[in-house]
Amino acid sequence: FVVTYSKDIDYARGISYSVQKLTQLGAWGYVAEGIIAAIVTVIGMPILMYACLSIGQLYTKHRVVGAILAYIGYYIINQVVSSVFLVICMHSLGNSYDISAFANQIFIFGIVLSIVVSIASYIATYYILSKKLNLE
Repeated sequence: FVVTYSKDIDYARGISYSVQKLTQLGAWGYVAEGIIAAIVTVIGMPILMYACLSIGQLYTKHRVVGAILAYIGYYIINQVVSSVFLVICMHSLGNSYDISAFANQIFIFGIVLSIVVSIASYIATYYILSKKLNLE
């Protein structure tokens, strides 16, 4: 609203129209999944960044490069896992064109993957900071 604010736009009517369409389509489940995914991502990304920075600190020289490489490694692994899951989902659909089931699987997988990555990142960060780095 802040970025697109204009006196000429009736935001209340737009929101009302959007809610009406969501209700007609029965899409509240997708809205809930989207909100959960957003919350998990907002919590998980800083944890992941902190883990990458912690991994970068393990290098004696070029710590920033180490953190960047750790993030690139995470990104590549994440994309490979997501691509494999996408192929599995597409194969499980067969000749069915049920986009709703496909989208639901993708949303749930994204949420679960984000939670797993967040937990693994937290554990890695905790281990590195408590056992590997001298923070005195």
